Amino acid sequence: MVKSLLGLVFGIFISQFAFAQEVEMNTLIKRLKEPVYGRNCGFAGVDPEDRTRIERLIQFKDTLAIFPWLYDEDPALQTYGVEAVIRLEKGGMVMPLRIRKLVAELRKSATMVNICMGCNFDALPMHLALEGSAP
Repeated sequence: MVKSLLGLVFGIFISQFAFAQEVEMNTLIKRLKEPVYGRNCGFAGVDPEDRTRIERLIQFKDTLAIFPWLYDEDPALQTYGVEAVIRLEKGGMVMPLRIRKLVAELRKSATMVNICMGCNFDALPMHLALEGSAP
């Protein structure tokens, strides 16, 4: 009787654990389909596609292509745009006043951004995601 009761309790525990894991996996899969802000993501340390794109735009100082990122509806892409502007300004490039004002607002934003850092995928407020992001 005790053995069957333990088996029942263990079975309930396993099914609840499996359900929790399935919910977490579904959440992770949904997040992976959305743009993610970060670098060196996953076990292999691969940069997200958007990171590669913004790095190329920064390299060529292509502000005409970078500025629309600041107005994108996805917070991760906005965050890449903010980082790009900050890095270009640090490199001596002068930005228009409207862009500087927008970047100043976005740097304080509490909007949640999907991020990745190594094997960790999470969401942070934009202002925290940007901390120390510019190399």
